[in-house]
Amino acid sequence: MLARANEQVRAGKPGSGTSLGLVPLLSAAGLLGAWGAWVVTAQSIGTTAGEGVVGPGEKSALYYLAHGLGLVCVLAAGLTAALKGQYRRLESGTRFAFWALQITALAWAIVSYGFADYANFKAFGATGPFVWFSIVLIFAGMDKKVWPLVDKVVFGTSIISACLAIVSIATTHRDITQRWLSTPVYYMVLLMWYGGWTLFSFTRHQKLSQFWRFIPYMVFICLAVFTKTRSWFLMSFFLLMSFFWLNKPAGRIGGGFLAHRLKSLLVLLVALSILGFFLQDLLLGAFIDFQDRALQDTRSGQYVDFFADVPLSDLVLGRGPNGTWDWNGRDYQYFDNAVLWMAFIGGIPTALSYLVLIILPGLRCLGSEAVEINAAAVLLLLWGLACVGFSTYSNPSLTPYSYLLCLLAGRCLGFLADRRSNPVSNTL
Repeated sequence: MLARANEQVRAGKPGSGTSLGLVPLLSAAGLLGAWGAWVVTAQSIGTTAGEGVVGPGEKSALYYLAHGLGLVCVLAAGLTAALKGQYRRLESGTRFAFWALQITALAWAIVSYGFADYANFKAFGATGPFVWFSIVLIFAGMDKKVWPLVDKVVFGTSIISACLAIVSIATTHRDITQRWLSTPVYYMVLLMWYGGWTLFSFTRHQKLSQFWRFIPYMVFICLAVFTKTRSWFLMSFFLLMSFFWLNKPAGRIGGGFLAHRLKSLLVLLVALSILGFFLQDLLLGAFIDFQDRALQDTRSGQYVDFFADVPLSDLVLGRGPNGTWDWNGRDYQYFDNAVLWMAFIGGIPTALSYLVLIILPGLRCLGSEAVEINAAAVLLLLWGLACVGFSTYSNPSLTPYSYLLCLLAGRCLGFLADRRSNPVSNTL
């Protein structure tokens, strides 16, 4: 046992003798704070809501307390990890992208915001500079000691979120007129990423007794059907295919390879059947509605209207965090394509820097023999698909799933740094 522990320490792996440090605690607190703010918002909405629930300074005091705690802890975790040596492990190109994003965000903040915008929390919102400042969390993700605690936090909050989501399905009328402002949609977006990472974590445990890790993913599927959201339903298939690709039996791939995957599929089908039994009436009606809008084109009109009002030249440097475009006669600030939205808000420097820092590490690590790294890479690539328009209701933001994605990008960047320093080994 002592020899094994010493080997883990030399390899940089967290073991039973690893004590929690400041960076893991701050990272976990950041995730918990952001998750708490997300749940407070979700629980306050219900079937539909007015714009007031998402306007700056109009949410509850509990939301801002949790949101602020999460943001402070995230920034502190990232800065602490960077100062402790993680920044030096980045390649020069990645460092350049990091500073390009930070300088661009700071410049736009100085130009666009005044004291009142900070006083009413607008600068701390979805288009403010702290969205990009929070990318510093990638440095915390590079620290391997962070992950045992982060995994526990993500698993626990995924299970609680799944339970709350089931309650929202059971108590919400299925005709959701403003889907993006509904409780089920909030939990759906969260469980795609939290539930996805929890599902992938089963591939590391590889024991059927860990069937609890399937629950958030199953609830995510139900939410996608219930809210009639086609893109997220498609993402559920991507998650499932990725899971079976990642879910390999321990040791050599031999005669038990197929049996191992069949066991996982059986657990998934049984769990879905149980969930479907209790929610069959609600889900049956929702699935019929889902079929009715499955082939409707609800996206191309937005692209036509966007480019009719926004010339390509405006995407070079962006219109700033206060920029809007005319959609159906009203000033609108968002777009169902995160890459275009980033360019619209902060220009090409913001969009490209973000892709280099968050998506590219996943692409470079895809196919790694390290199961956890491969799982992180897959989830980052699915986020890349979401960013180019596969999924609505999500952009880089000060949210629990954005923080998790930053940590996952850091996990991949740390792996790449380890591989550069020790090219012989491709595992952690």
